[in-house]
Amino acid sequence: MHTCENTPAPPSEPSSAVCLIVEPMPLVAHDLATTLRESLRCPALIATSEEQAGKLLAGLDPAVRLQMAIIRMAPERFADSPLRPMIEARNARVILMGSDPSATDDTAPLPWALLEWPFGTGQLLTLLGTLGLLPDARGDASKEADAG
Repeated sequence: MHTCENTPAPPSEPSSAVCLIVEPMPLVAHDLATTLRESLRCPALIATSEEQAGKLLAGLDPAVRLQMAIIRMAPERFADSPLRPMIEARNARVILMGSDPSATDDTAPLPWALLEWPFGTGQLLTLLGTLGLLPDARGDASKEADAG
């Protein structure tokens, strides 16, 4: 498996999960990877380009679950990207970064979550919670359901 320099290798256990980050700025990519590792307990594969991400996904063991992908790409571009079917085939959640939803004329909701620049860790964690990806968020929801 090819991973970027300083990127943790994906777990080797078949039931393990990884997250994919496609971000050209190493500082941002590693900050995202740290946040995902600490909040989701999910190691990250980091790619600096769409092409590199495709190679990482093609080499990823099918037994390793792709939990989510955070990608710096506009929704219009991701819709036609070769990455889209690769990610969707693994049933991963998708967060697109740096797009401006008000810039599109289409009023239909997008099938992917958007994280607009500039953003901080708090906004990412809020979005992960909204998507039901944070372990604490799922735990709180199940506690409320049990209480009700």
